[in-house]
Amino acid sequence: MNRRGGIRTTSLGSSLYPPLGFVTSRWPWRALLYCASTVVVGGTVLILSIPLLIVMSVPGWRDAAARTIVTAEVSRLRVIEPAKARAWNESNTAVLRHAAYSLVVAAVLAPVAAAVLLGGAIAVPTLLAAPVLVRSDPISVFSLQVTTMPAALVLPVIALPAAMLILYLCAAIAITNSELAHTLPLRSTEELEVEVDRLQTSRTGLLDAFDTERARIEGMLHDGVQHRLVAVGLSIGLAEQSAGDDRTRELLRTAHRQVDESMRELRRTIRGILPQALTESGLLAATEDLLGELPVDVSLSLPADYRPPPRVEQVSYFVISEAITNSIKHAQAGTMSITAAVIDDSWRLVVSDDGIGGADPDSGRGLTGLSHRVGALGGTISVSSPPGGGTTVEMRCPIQH
Repeated sequence: MNRRGGIRTTSLGSSLYPPLGFVTSRWPWRALLYCASTVVVGGTVLILSIPLLIVMSVPGWRDAAARTIVTAEVSRLRVIEPAKARAWNESNTAVLRHAAYSLVVAAVLAPVAAAVLLGGAIAVPTLLAAPVLVRSDPISVFSLQVTTMPAALVLPVIALPAAMLILYLCAAIAITNSELAHTLPLRSTEELEVEVDRLQTSRTGLLDAFDTERARIEGMLHDGVQHRLVAVGLSIGLAEQSAGDDRTRELLRTAHRQVDESMRELRRTIRGILPQALTESGLLAATEDLLGELPVDVSLSLPADYRPPPRVEQVSYFVISEAITNSIKHAQAGTMSITAAVIDDSWRLVVSDDGIGGADPDSGRGLTGLSHRVGALGGTISVSSPPGGGTTVEMRCPIQH
């Protein structure tokens, strides 16, 4: 692990630049070790490939032979990609695929790595020792004949760039194998499909649990707390009428006003959890109830004879509520438009205003949280808010009939 510009680089690819940082890090030695292991392990696997393929043709021995090949590949991969090597080693479902990959890598990369290491082992020492070697016999370097001492004195200077080139070639071989290893899936398509189905079932179960809990909390607040507040307000009102002095009546009047404010706040809270109008009468009625106290003109166009699936309907309501809140608080809007329709088996909801625009959907938690809920239903939310051009929030969600 080395640092570049104050940022730690933890992979071979990210450590290649600048050259000085690369040379002083641990990665050149890892790349050299990887290339050496490629020659040894890959060459061994390549030599034994025919016997191994014969063994793999026997059903009872196939997995054991494939695991042997994969183990050899893991020993090399661990030098540059420990996490990937560990995943390969723990995978029990893609052994044959990994074994085939290992044979291909052995056939292609082992000769290349051998050529690079052999060339470096010959060229770099020859360049360094050129002034000594040229005294006895002319030397040949990169197809060039060196016969004089002045020319030989230049060659040690070239040794450093040559060594750097060898290190970078070793790194290129290691990175190539690493990238190829990352493209190889650890599980089959069938297993991935089973996992996707399991995750979808789990997600559906979580959504069901959330909906049930939300409905339970809404019921407790509506049928329990709200009724008790109504009873408290009535009791205070009766006490206010029978109070014997002005001071007591004023205190009771203040208490009654506070109860009324608490009731309004509770109703807003219930609407934010799961409004009763939504569950009983649908999105149109719940939205009309939501618009009752707004200080802006709203054009409302929602289907009166169609109700989307419950989860889509609930999320649509909260998208409308959040968009209205943002328009009133931040957009300085004078008019708003709310439209929804079913288009090609997809529910499309659009909420727009004529405000100042410039809204940043990532700056708040409201629309971000709603985008996650819409995403759980397979839908999307987009926000368009150019400065001075108003804000448009669009929700699209598939409808499963």
